This record gives sequence, structure tokens and C-alpha cells, in this order.
Amino acid sequence: CSLIFFDEAASEYRATDPTRPITATDETRRKIGHGELAPHPAEECLSLDRGLNAIEDYLRSCERPSWLEYKYAK
Repeated sequence: CSLIFFDEAASEYRATDPTRPITATDETRRKIGHGELAPHPAEECLSLDRGLNAIEDYLRSCERPSWLEYKYAK
């Protein structure tokens, strides 16, 4: 899966999981590409269980999970 968090200024924070990286095929990366034409960047792919845990943490705390890292994009 892939997660992008937004702040109040609509800045993007793309989640990465360097402690538990996964290998995703080009086909999978295209499917989770958020509508982008190119396959989603491999380093921004997370396992489904880690993605779901991150969503649960966010819904509980209203903050991006600190156990993930983020790439900032305006």
C-alpha cells in the first residue's frame, strides 16, 4: 500500500517504512500510484498490515505515526 498524509497547508508527506521495506512489482506500484502515470516509487511502498496500523494510529492520535518516515512534497 501507499500512504500520503496532508497537513493544513495541503503539503504532502509520503510515508516510507525503512525498517520494514518491501519489494513491489511494477504492476502493483502502478495500481497504488494515486492516479500518477508512472509506477509509485518503490521506497514509498508499505506492507498492507503496516499501512493499516499507520491509519489506525493516525485515527487515534490525529498525528502522523512517528514509527514511519516521511518524504515532504509541497
